[in-house]
Amino acid sequence: MVRHCSRRLERDTGKTMAEWVAIVRTCPEDGHRARLKWLKEHHGLLQNRASQVLSEAFG
Repeated sequence: MVRHCSRRLERDTGKTMAEWVAIVRTCPEDGHRARLKWLKEHHGLLQNRASQVLSEAFG
C-alpha cells in the first residue's frame, strides 16, 4: 500500500516521496497543523497527501 501511494504521489506531483520529505524538512513551521497548512499553501498538496508526507518525514 505504501509503495502504491508513493508511486501515485510521484505520478501526480512529479516528485518522489524522498523529495517531498526533503522539502517538508525545510518548513519553518512547528507542529503538524501548521506544517499541513504550509504544504497546502506553498506547494499545493491536499490534506491526505500532505499528511502522508508529514508522516514519512516526522513519523
